Amino acid sequence: MAIIGASRRADTVGSQLVRNLVLADYAGKLYVVNPSAESVAGMPAMPLSNDIPGEVEVAVVAVPAKSSKTSSVASQPRVCSA
Repeated sequence: MAIIGASRRADTVGSQLVRNLVLADYAGKLYVVNPSAESVAGMPAMPLSNDIPGEVEVAVVAVPAKSSKTSSVASQPRVCSA
């Protein structure tokens, strides 16, 4: 699972999702993508979804709807848009 756009701010959806997955001992692989952070909720962050090794079964895009980053995320390889 990839959480794209997870913020270091604790009050954001992406950060809360990462934190809840970590606290629940999520058994799958968890990747955090944030170009401005080294880590989010204790998980290392990658600057781009292209940096994720291999394929991702589920990607959650947690960026504001008006963000210019939303459209660029879907165009990156290995992240499918529905």
